[in-house]
Amino acid sequence: MKKLKHVHFVYSIVLLLFVIYSIMAIIEFPELHSRIENDYSIDSIIRTFRLHNVYKVFPFLLITIFAVFYKSKLSWFLLLSYFYYLICNIISVSFFDIKYEGELDTIFVFTIIGLLILLSVSLYILNSRSTFKDIYCIEKKSVMLYNFIAFILGYGISLFLIINRFSRYYEDLQF
Repeated sequence: MKKLKHVHFVYSIVLLLFVIYSIMAIIEFPELHSRIENDYSIDSIIRTFRLHNVYKVFPFLLITIFAVFYKSKLSWFLLLSYFYYLICNIISVSFFDIKYEGELDTIFVFTIIGLLILLSVSLYILNSRSTFKDIYCIEKKSVMLYNFIAFILGYGISLFLIINRFSRYYEDLQF
């Protein structure tokens, strides 16, 4: 029997996030679809997928799931960029809620803090020497560069999806 490693904790977090995200997307689909159209033809379902951001991040998440099962430098990089994406997305959504909703629920704040700690621990595990050297065979001198590029990619995807999400609100404004 194989010995459990710290990186298996990271894999379980990614798989758990995938399951939670998939269940939430399935539950939200009828509500989102009923806002746009009432029929369930293929064209209307595809239109719902294109309009809502819930489904735009799914390919990135699916690539990350494949990275869990395929151990290479690219999979390590994809896992890093996914965690950086999640951290940037959580922080930006939190600031949006603080700015426009006024008061915050304490459960929401503790959930955000807990998620940020969990993601930070996952990043720490991925950047530990036993993970990047022994499992992914990455040299120590290139870890910082890969982290920087993964942060830029994760932040860029997060920024793109946030701009895309809120662009619909600006289209409806008339000056």
